[in-house]
Amino acid sequence: MLFHVCGVLGSLAAPFLARTRLSAFLPIVPPVLCIAGVLGIVLLPGVVPALWLGLAGFSCGSALSISLTLMAQRASSHAASSALSGMAQSVGYLLAGLGPILFGWAHELTGGWLLPLAVVLLASATGIVAGLAVRGRRRVLDPR
Repeated sequence: MLFHVCGVLGSLAAPFLARTRLSAFLPIVPPVLCIAGVLGIVLLPGVVPALWLGLAGFSCGSALSISLTLMAQRASSHAASSALSGMAQSVGYLLAGLGPILFGWAHELTGGWLLPLAVVLLASATGIVAGLAVRGRRRVLDPR
C-alpha cells in the first residue's frame, strides 16, 4: 500500500516540479530514486524499509507523469503530439506489461529476489541514460 500511495504522490508532484528550475534534471530523478530504493532494500533491509518502498513508489509514479509531460512539451502541434504519444505509449505499455511477468519469472527461476531486483537496477540505469539524453533539451519534434 505504501508503494502505491507514494506512487500517487509522485505522479501528482512531478508536473509541479516540471515548472521549477529542477525541470532540467527531472528526467533522471525517477530512475535515481528507484536505484536508491532497490539498493536500500537489498543492502539495508532492516533500516526503515518503508523509506525504501516509498522512494521506489514515488519513482514509479513520477516517471509516468514526467514521460507524459515530456511528450506534451516536445510536440510542435496537436498532430505531432498525437503521433509522439501514440508511438511512445504503444512501446511503453508493451514493455510495462512485460515487466511483472519477467520479474516473476526471474524470481521463480532463482527462488530469490536478487535477480529480479538486479533487473530493476538495470532498467533504472537505462532510464538514467535516456533521462540524460533528453535532459534540458528543448528540441521540438514534428512528424512531417
